[in-house]
Amino acid sequence: RQVSTQSTWGLSILCDKASPEQKLSFCFKMYDIDGDGFITKPELLKIIDSCLLQNSLSLPQEVLQQLVDVTFQQADLDGDGKITFPEFKKYVDAHPQIIEQLSVSTASIMK
Repeated sequence: RQVSTQSTWGLSILCDKASPEQKLSFCFKMYDIDGDGFITKPELLKIIDSCLLQNSLSLPQEVLQQLVDVTFQQADLDGDGKITFPEFKKYVDAHPQIIEQLSVSTASIMK
């Protein structure tokens, strides 16, 4: 089975040697599901819901929506209903744990 270059690059971004800027860019691209250069409320809702499902967790829809709304209040600086990369960067600068959680120790992968 072959591993694509894109998959290898994606994994390398998550390793502990990737720069914060590389992780930030990768994270933004993951959240921007349709690739239009913006994160929208439906995209963020889908990402949060998917993360919860992967961890066998769930929250009521209204709680998820509140989480998305609060995030947008903080991150959507111009209030246009979408988060641009510069807005995302400012939000992550204020909440660095978002990127810190994207680190995977290469030592743990090799075990």
